[in-house]
Amino acid sequence: MVHMVEYKVGSLFAGVGGICLGFKNAKTKNSKYKLLWANEIDEYACETYRTNFSHQLLEGDIKLVLHPEYATDETEQKYYKKLHDKILSEPIDILNGGFPCQAFSIAGERKGFEDDRGNLFLNIIDLIEQLGVKFHKPRVLFLENVKNLQAHDDKKTYTHIKQKLENCGYKVYEKVLNTMDYTDVPQNRERIYIIGLLNENDKKNFEIFKNIESRIKKKDKASRIKDIKKVIDYNLTKENATKYYYTKEKYPNYFMSDEEFEKSNKKEKINFALKKENTICSLFEVEKFLRSGTKIINGIKLFNILKN
Repeated sequence: MVHMVEYKVGSLFAGVGGICLGFKNAKTKNSKYKLLWANEIDEYACETYRTNFSHQLLEGDIKLVLHPEYATDETEQKYYKKLHDKILSEPIDILNGGFPCQAFSIAGERKGFEDDRGNLFLNIIDLIEQLGVKFHKPRVLFLENVKNLQAHDDKKTYTHIKQKLENCGYKVYEKVLNTMDYTDVPQNRERIYIIGLLNENDKKNFEIFKNIESRIKKKDKASRIKDIKKVIDYNLTKENATKYYYTKEKYPNYFMSDEEFEKSNKKEKINFALKKENTICSLFEVEKFLRSGTKIINGIKLFNILKN
């Protein structure tokens, strides 16, 4: 009888659970993975995550999860103290995380560690160290980011990240891969995958990046179209599945005409421009800004403002 080894997994910046789903589904003849917890700050992503997973979801700011003493009031401190206790309730073998990439992406103007989201990477280091003090450091790190991370700031950003991980004792491997080359998911998505290994035997035996190109799935146009049809239900229409569609009735400001936009409140437009000048560094920030209650305008008009 084959002895099945179960590796415990924790997930930071979990989003809707893409990386977690991979671990949930992955298994070999003698190993499988158990997701213990995940952390995510976005309430809408959390709603989707809970629909697809049953393990603990620690909803909130990871900085406060790791340091509840920084919370602004007693109620918030109690909430984050509970999350802090949960994230450190037992050791994990694998820590994964698609840490925020807007600060390093081309679309996000590549501000890197000058952007607060770039500094969120340091929470990974913080958690590794806290786990190391209480139990032991995770045996494996599985991190993902935009491919531009490797080239950002004349490669200084990634050098800094790699050095931080190496200072924690990890041997670091990295590779830029494209989703469409290795999966049946119809998405042209290049990302850098970063693997950190603590165990000496793991370091000696890790060779997957050396011959990864041999795993590329060569597909013709017909195969690609077939993949698309697997994930898109063409029977869903605006008439029978309204909730899946952006409509003018639900989101009128997304469908403003040029004339309607020009007639909109000039003061509002000026305030938006000032906000953009002072704080907006990417479309991610625009999304946050719009959610704060300012009138939503459609994407086309948004680009008109940003380029002026």
